[in-house]
Amino acid sequence: PYGSVLAGRYITGRARGGTLARSYEALDWKEKRRALVWEFYPDRHANRQKGSPQVTYHKNGLAPDTLENDPAYWLDRFYDLSGLLADLRMPGREGREHFPQWWGFFEENNTAYFVTERVEGETLEAYLESRGGSVTWLEAMGLLAPAARALECVHREGAVHGGLSPDRIILTRDGGLKLLDPGVVALDDSYLIQTVDDACPTRWSPYHMATVLYTGLALDVYSLASCFYRAVAGEPPEGPKALVEQETLPVPEGRFPATMEKVLLEVLQFRLEPVLAGEHAQIMDFWRALERAACG
Repeated sequence: PYGSVLAGRYITGRARGGTLARSYEALDWKEKRRALVWEFYPDRHANRQKGSPQVTYHKNGLAPDTLENDPAYWLDRFYDLSGLLADLRMPGREGREHFPQWWGFFEENNTAYFVTERVEGETLEAYLESRGGSVTWLEAMGLLAPAARALECVHREGAVHGGLSPDRIILTRDGGLKLLDPGVVALDDSYLIQTVDDACPTRWSPYHMATVLYTGLALDVYSLASCFYRAVAGEPPEGPKALVEQETLPVPEGRFPATMEKVLLEVLQFRLEPVLAGEHAQIMDFWRALERAACG
């Protein structure tokens, strides 16, 4: 709860909910730094009495008695998530600068926690608004190239970001870029299929994805394409169903080179085969397709 002291050092502030975990803005009074404390709190299986820090768990009585209806299953996924964030920041790991620092793990209040850096900077969405709502395609390529490389690092760990949007891309004060919440929305396909409708903004990820062939890595390909479109067009793309009959993107002429527009349209229609290497989509296949299109 607000104002609690966790692990004898983290003073909690504003909370943000999620399907698997809650995050609290916090002050680490020992290190005199801002932090983000993540608490295991699966919203379908956890309760907390008002005024009490203790968490209790239950199965969802309206759901089938499956592995996914067991809170212990999601606790294992939370451990996986903490491990993913720690691995992404390991010394010497390629791309580690694009993720928040990981500062530790502890158990308390009948639940589990891990702590990360609270990233300071400006969201991509705020940056675009400060520039009048959009930038040129060339500037967007420069802005989002680090995001593509960062997503490749997540995929290399066998995980999926699953919730990429302009509000989860931070342009840091030192001129870098960091991705917020890698792996939080989707640690694996089973979690992705259950939560994509609730957890992913439909303008940034295709809400019907759980019913089509492609899941996992392709979700991040689609979301990166959506962010790129937003940066240049000045607004989010329409969903795949609205675009499926289109032959061109609904943007003013000249915003994208024609060859680049073709690549984007195929991804935003969720017709990935022409752009990507088969079912197992690779984020850099998409990004290199954009770079080739930019060269004519």
